[in-house]
Amino acid sequence: MEFSGGDPDLVLDPDFDGDWDLKGRLSGASNATFLAQVGERLGVYKPVRGERPLGDFPDGTLACREVAAYRLSAAAGYDLVPATVLIDGPFGTGSLQAWVDPAEEDPVQVVGDGDDLRDRIPVIEAYGRFDEPLWVVHDNSDRLRELALFDLVANNADRKGGHVLAQARPDGPTRIFGIDHGICFHALDKVRTVLWGFAEEKFSDHHRELLQRSGEVAGELSELLSITEVIAIEQRVENLLRLGRFPEPVEDRYPFPWPPL
Repeated sequence: MEFSGGDPDLVLDPDFDGDWDLKGRLSGASNATFLAQVGERLGVYKPVRGERPLGDFPDGTLACREVAAYRLSAAAGYDLVPATVLIDGPFGTGSLQAWVDPAEEDPVQVVGDGDDLRDRIPVIEAYGRFDEPLWVVHDNSDRLRELALFDLVANNADRKGGHVLAQARPDGPTRIFGIDHGICFHALDKVRTVLWGFAEEKFSDHHRELLQRSGEVAGELSELLSITEVIAIEQRVENLLRLGRFPEPVEDRYPFPWPPL
């Protein structure tokens, strides 16, 4: 079944208003996740009471982290996370995120060893059912670079390929969105992502501006995150600015999410 959220530009507008109509549960999600019609807008509703406990994240905080990711994205100028708000829904308090209609071709894909990469960057080597070589690849685009940077700042522990959406626009270039940010912002380094293809690239002036603004607005997330986590954002920004480039994957733990897509 396909759903349309309307004009792609509207998914960055955080205004949800109107009666609720739950369309159904999104069964592929690890936590209770519902497609909801709120007024004339479609959204993804994740109630706190449906969150599965995680050993390294405090219980009942995933919805706040979803909202914090949107606010960081909007305030710092990334504009990569669909509008997300805390809301009192049919199953209690939770996050509600604007629905994104994905394009036909995903920014992160699995390709065969002989396939044309078409300017895509290979990240993970794997093998198929019959031991045929496969690659997880991602597009070589500036917007994906910004999403990779955002994930470093937000300390995203689960950037799967399925959490990167491309949305076609009727009169402009395809827009990139990142979704599912419930396990971001831990105070300890937790980054796991499929967007390591930009490692070792130097930051552009625009990347540095995004980092500077990220550090400046981190304090605005204090009502959603702990003070330790807010300070950790500021420290990550300082470290990245000092490094001056996209870091390489760490070697002391597995740096990729599983499954990668």
